[in-house]
Amino acid sequence: MLGFSSLSDESSPYGLTRLGDDEAVLAYDPADVELVNGIGIAGSGLPRKRLFQFFKGYGYSFCTVVHHNAIVDRNVRIGEGTQVMAGAIIQPFSAVGANTIINTTSVVEHDCIVGDHCHVAPKSLLCGSVSIGDDCFIGAGSTILQNIEVGSEVVIGAGSLVLKNIASRKKGFGAPFREVSEWQSGEML
Repeated sequence: MLGFSSLSDESSPYGLTRLGDDEAVLAYDPADVELVNGIGIAGSGLPRKRLFQFFKGYGYSFCTVVHHNAIVDRNVRIGEGTQVMAGAIIQPFSAVGANTIINTTSVVEHDCIVGDHCHVAPKSLLCGSVSIGDDCFIGAGSTILQNIEVGSEVVIGAGSLVLKNIASRKKGFGAPFREVSEWQSGEML
């Protein structure tokens, strides 16, 4: 197995051999490799999104990773480079965009849409027919009730309960969710 990493430590988990930083990937033909984006969204989703877009611009593709303990219905569409973690459940007729993280034990119920470059944090619940725009962060343990629409670039704090639609570029938290400010692209979550 080959691995690329920005880490300064030469050792690597999972038996990967560290070959260099992200620029070292460019020495490989895009037709010969498939990438996995190892950057999480713990502060800002911008570095993860930029890395994805950078390599896509050079013609590379990203592997979609679904943990063997995740449950994903066969009628679910999952975008390129998305990662579905252990214990996550994605129910029928849902769609998850590119480069998104559906984290540990999160539940995406039937007919939901989750946009590109999102992070649905651990133990979050999207009830049926929820729509999440691009570049959103849904904090750990949050619940979004059925038929709710969440715009793009929205940050929902941990433990929130969303009872009504949220316009784009909003940030807030609470049960029920209350907006606290406009979100600026690249701002820390």
